Amino acid sequence: MSFFYYLRFIRVMYLGDRVADAEALTMSPALRTALVASLVGILFIGVYPQPFIVLAQKLFPAQATSSPAATVASPVIDTPK
Repeated sequence: MSFFYYLRFIRVMYLGDRVADAEALTMSPALRTALVASLVGILFIGVYPQPFIVLAQKLFPAQATSSPAATVASPVIDTPK
């Protein structure tokens, strides 16, 4: 059943009779600015991540220095006296 669905999808994708517009896509200045800012941020963090790692360790010192097992609270059992 799903084979025919995907076969139909591929047929329409490659053999469809609609011709794509020759006109290029347009972007608003706000969208273009957001895309450029995102690209610069991603590239900067990907190339030089150390400042962000240090910042995360300063903001969350307990998680950076302790192991995950140490953060789990152990149950306290009260014994009658």
